[in-house]
Order: sequence, then structure tokens, then C-alpha cells
Amino acid sequence: MAADDTGSPASPLAGTRIAVVGAGVSGLSCAVRLLEAGADVTVIARELSPANTSDVAAAFWYPYRAGPRDKVMQWGAATYARLRSLADDPATGVVRRPIVHRYAEAAPDPWWREPVEGFESLGVDDRFGPWVDGYRYVTWLADTSRYMPWLRSRVDALGGTVVLRTVASLDELRTDWDAAVDAAGVFAGDLAGDASVFPIRGQVVVVRKPPGFRDEIRESACRYVVPRHEDVVLGGTAQDGDWSRTPRADDAAGIIAGCCELCRELDPDRLEVLDHRVGLRPGRPEVRVELEDRGGFPLVHDYGHAGAGFTLSWGCADDVVAMLAGRLGDEAAGSAGRSGTGASR
Repeated sequence: MAADDTGSPASPLAGTRIAVVGAGVSGLSCAVRLLEAGADVTVIARELSPANTSDVAAAFWYPYRAGPRDKVMQWGAATYARLRSLADDPATGVVRRPIVHRYAEAAPDPWWREPVEGFESLGVDDRFGPWVDGYRYVTWLADTSRYMPWLRSRVDALGGTVVLRTVASLDELRTDWDAAVDAAGVFAGDLAGDASVFPIRGQVVVVRKPPGFRDEIRESACRYVVPRHEDVVLGGTAQDGDWSRTPRADDAAGIIAGCCELCRELDPDRLEVLDHRVGLRPGRPEVRVELEDRGGFPLVHDYGHAGAGFTLSWGCADDVVAMLAGRLGDEAAGSAGRSGTGASR
């Protein structure tokens, strides 16, 4: 490994040209980590904030529909810690929120509880409606109206480039870059030739935050009430295989009715609806974070997060950096060895 001017080992990614496909939470998180490791990063995306699925998300830490469990625990714990530290900076939009999950029947404690703070099992509580079981803990909420612009600002501040462009094939990237990251969300399946990727349609209703509304997230099954800085996100839907990004009146009505049942502080007759939004979560049987060598071109896949993109973003990004650093570091070491013996590439 080379050394910089201070005598410290240089990052194997220093000066490496890396293309990141996708400008959602996964792509931008990867870009930030790669830039911090010294890479020369270009983010290429067919959609930019605020027009992508990450902007629609309620974006609180919760490993929804993601696997495999051992990796989700690792990625989730790393992201939980990272979001905790980001909450110290108001510009990020990340805030601490208590969260209450409620169920109409007995439910076991979640398998992912280890990293969270303040976990507590709950019983019947009339304040939350006809629920017989549940639990509460501390989560971290990333208000996407602030968090996504903040992520983009970090990419810009670290010297990254963002390009609005559709990538037809990952192979086209090898002409101008030394490596690439496939973080294209629901479109990653087409790019990677992965037929296991499918859309999970999520619709939400954004309402004005009522005066004095309690800053506590409520969740039950697919219904959730998420108070942000100036509004409240009511959700949601999880419609597998549905590519429609047009809001539906029947979905909105069901969301509002279910959320008002979940949270009795909401009066359906007094809600001021600000927006209806739809995003397509990237479903897959398991999250894919994997290094692929395409004829000497290093490509790392980071997609299939389903409803846990924000929950796993930083942990996955750390693995992406480690995979590329290991691959390119080995390549550099091999090149140096061959040069030392008079061999040519």
C-alpha cells in the first residue's frame, strides 16, 4: 500500500474513479463513504431528489421486510449508531423519536431488538386503541425533506459529481470509471439481470402537523403515523409487483382511516392534507451487497432493501467501501509486486 505525504498509509481508493448508479439514500450514502475514503465519485441517476422513492419514505429506523437476519443485524446496528451521531447536527434532519408498535394479537419481541435503546414490551393500553400487545423503543427519524438535501450537500462538499442520466447497461461504465456501485433501487434488477427484484408500491398521505401533536411514532402492521418537523406522514401500503406511481383515492382513504384508529389524536374530519405520494420500494428475498468482477471491472451491488433502505444505508455503504478497498488494494499490491520483479501488465 502506498503512503501519503505524511507517511500514513494511503487509502487503496485514493484517486480511484468510481461511478455510483442511483441517487436514493443507498446511492448517496455509498457516495459519501467512498468520497471520505478518497475516491473520485460520480453519482449517476435517472431521478434526483425530491423525485425518487427515498423522498417518499417515512424514513425511521425499522428493519421492515429485509433479510438475511444476520446481515440486517450488522448493517442495522451500524446505521442506528450513525443516525444517532447525525442527530447532533440539526442540518441533517435526523431526530430522536420514541416509537410504539401495536398489535391486535399476541406478538413476540422482534428479532432485531438488540441494537435499539429503551426497548420495553407493552400490554393493553386504551390510549392506543384495541391493541393487546406491543413494544416501544427509541428510533431515529430522518426527515427526508432535510435529510436527502443534506446527503446531496455532503457529496458536493466532498468533491463528488452528480449527473442526471439513464444507465442502459452497467458494462458501459467501464469506459470512464475504474469501478462501479449498483445502487439503482427497484431498477437495479434490470441492470444486474436479477429477476428476483420486484416493486413494493408504497403510498403515503402527508398532513399538516396538528398543534401540540405528540412527537411519537405509532406503527401497527402497515399503518404508521410519523410526526416530522412540520408535518405528519401517514402510511401506508405494501403492494407487491405494482409499478403504478399514481396516488389512489381508495388507498388514501384506507390510510387515513387506519391511522386515525391507530392514533386517536388524529381527527379525520380536521386533517389538512398537504400531499399524496407514492414510491416503489426495491423488494427482493434478501438484500444484495456483493462484489462482482466483470472481466476485471469491479462492480459492487447494493440493492434489494425493501422497506429498510434508511435502516440499513450506512451499514451497507461501509461494506461497499470495504469490498472495493479490498479488491482494488489487492490489485494495487499485485501490480506493485509485478513491477518489482520486472513483470509487465
